[in-house]
Amino acid sequence: PIRSAIDGIISEHMADLGQAVQRYQRLGKIINNGMVLVRGYAAPEDGIFIRRGVSAVVSRRSDPQTGITTSVHSYVPALDEQNRSIVVITYVGNPPEWLSPGRNVRLTLMARPDQPVISIPARAVIDDGNKKAVFVRIADGLYRKVMVKTGRNNGKQIIITQGLTPGDRVAVNQVFTLKALDRFSAYGEE
Repeated sequence: PIRSAIDGIISEHMADLGQAVQRYQRLGKIINNGMVLVRGYAAPEDGIFIRRGVSAVVSRRSDPQTGITTSVHSYVPALDEQNRSIVVITYVGNPPEWLSPGRNVRLTLMARPDQPVISIPARAVIDDGNKKAVFVRIADGLYRKVMVKTGRNNGKQIIITQGLTPGDRVAVNQVFTLKALDRFSAYGEE
C-alpha cells in the first residue's frame, strides 16, 4: 500500500498501475484543498475600495447565486504587469469538491466607500443631449426631470455625484415614456 502524509486530491500522477518504480521515486502530487487561495483581479479605479478585511464572496461562474463568504487577506496596490490590474488575495475554506486548483471563479468584493454616496439603478438615468438626467417623483404620478452628474457605473448601478439628495425617489420603470412626455411638453411650450 502507498500512504501519504496529507489528505487531499491527486493532482498529478507519474506512475501507472503495475509500473515498476524506484525507491523514493516521485509518484505524484497530492494537494490538500481544504483551504484554497483565491487570487482575483480588480480594476485600478476600484483600488480605493480595496482594504484588508473587506468582505468578499467567491462563487463559481456556473452558479453565481451560490457562494462562499470570505474576506480580503491581502492585496498588491501596484498594477500587475500582465493584466494591468490590482491583485486581491483571499483564502476560502473549501467544502468537499467545491473548488479545485486552476478553476476559474468569480470574486465579488463588498467594498464600502469612505463617504456616503447616492447610487441608483442604471436604467433610471437617461441621456439628455450630452448631459444625464433622472425623473424625481414629486407626487403620485408626477415626476420632475433633474439634471445629474454621474460617477462610477457598473452596468447595474450608477453613483450620482450631483443633482440628487438622499431620500429622492427616482423613476426606474417607463423612463423613456417620461422622457417622451417631457419632450412633448417642452415642444408644446414653444
